[in-house]
Amino acid sequence: CAPEPADSCSGQQCYFDDSCLDTTPRNGGLGCWAAGISPVCRFCGFGIYEPCPRTYDCEMVDWCGSWSSSHSLWCIQNYGVRCKKHLNPLDPRQQSYWDYMMYYQKVGCAPEPATTCAGLKCYFDDSC
Repeated sequence: CAPEPADSCSGQQCYFDDSCLDTTPRNGGLGCWAAGISPVCRFCGFGIYEPCPRTYDCEMVDWCGSWSSSHSLWCIQNYGVRCKKHLNPLDPRQQSYWDYMMYYQKVGCAPEPATTCAGLKCYFDDSC
């Protein structure tokens, strides 16, 4: 399952929902273990299941200047993509973004693959 709902659970809509692992899962756990795939796959958007959650495109176009704070939070939580517009440099949970900005200014690597590294494609990956 992925953060975005898809017809990937026996042809039905489901999405990744880590709240299924809570001691008391939301909605009594209805929809969790979708199609027996994983405890964090939840059915949505059909029958007795809750509506599918709103999702956002996390591709950073124009450094995400048009993102709302809920859009930004969703992308941080689901993909680790951080929008500088909504970040606080004093928040330790956002430190990797600020580390990235300092590094980017030095080496010129961006989050998206680009031909900027001696003519080869590269991108910034804070897991390295």
